[in-house]
Amino acid sequence: MKKNYVLILLFTLIVLLSSCFNVDKLNDEKINLKVLLTDKPISNIDSLFVHIEDIYFTYELNGESFETTPVTINKDYDILSLAGTEVSLFNFEIPEGAELGVIHMDVNKNATAVINDDEKNVIVAANGKLVVPNVGINVNYDGELVIDFDVARSLKITGNGYKLIPVLKPSFRRKNATDIFSIKGKVLDVSENPVSKAIITLSATITDEPTIIRVSISNKYGEFYLGKHPNGEYDIKIYTNINLPDDENSDINFDDFVTDFSTTVIINSDDINLNIQLEK
Repeated sequence: MKKNYVLILLFTLIVLLSSCFNVDKLNDEKINLKVLLTDKPISNIDSLFVHIEDIYFTYELNGESFETTPVTINKDYDILSLAGTEVSLFNFEIPEGAELGVIHMDVNKNATAVINDDEKNVIVAANGKLVVPNVGINVNYDGELVIDFDVARSLKITGNGYKLIPVLKPSFRRKNATDIFSIKGKVLDVSENPVSKAIITLSATITDEPTIIRVSISNKYGEFYLGKHPNGEYDIKIYTNINLPDDENSDINFDDFVTDFSTTVIINSDDINLNIQLEK
């Protein structure tokens, strides 16, 4: 029996944690899947501490449904401080040809936001029982399952403070793929100082319409990472003037804001590393 192990990367800072994920074995062939959970930005929050308790998955194979044993994480993560990096959480096996169905993540029902050294309590929706339904990703190759935690669209202002209604977005990429390439860079101001907490969007034309496919935030060094993508043309926009919506039912519409910088890049079988200096 060939056994491959899956490294799950959570949020963004490359740290390896060891845990085992046990699954039922209906298929002797196993594939290696690296799962990444990465963050997306928020502009007026200095830190956002979330306590991850455990994670588990459901999957289907040969018409039958299965549920993995939960992996205990039991650790606090400052999502915003991990911008642009990836953290490895645990290893698990999954049969080749399985289709991921639902991702379950249990977190503490209270998170903490830090604004100007002042701690604010954040209520997590659904008592911290986070669910990504209908994942629908067939695992036929060794690869990486990237789960974006969209903080900008998840953190809301309420009459009593803040509420976290997590938006988690999974996608898949093959391990060691030779036809996808990274886009990263650094944002500087006019004096060449790093710009932290700038919001960077990456768009591509899908079905004849420009669509945002990745949102990132610059860290304290001004660095950002927009993931790995196939050859093609992509638009990058940078914003330094976006704040939380005024109520919990509002979402961020990037069209409502003026960009501080925009450019088009073309991936042509090579990684892209940008050095961007804002004009103001």
